[in-house]
Amino acid sequence: MLSQSHRLWLWMSRGAGIALVGFVALFALDAFDGSPLREAVPGFLIHLIPAAVVAVVVLLAWRWPWIGAAGFAALAIAYAVSVARLDW
Repeated sequence: MLSQSHRLWLWMSRGAGIALVGFVALFALDAFDGSPLREAVPGFLIHLIPAAVVAVVVLLAWRWPWIGAAGFAALAIAYAVSVARLDW
């Protein structure tokens, strides 16, 4: 049986993961910048790829928490590497 604090931490992390998916998906709406819908939908779908990747990690973490920890760590490292290559 899970303790009350363990259950609270479990659901807080799941809620944070779902909120992160929603936050990242929100940026996909940038594809609708006044262009016709037919031209904006492919861009919208491409912009949803990062949210889909995070959603897959959240879904895997729901069943296997250690995969979620490794997945979020890998996403953080991938983001840090991609940002480090930018020429500021």
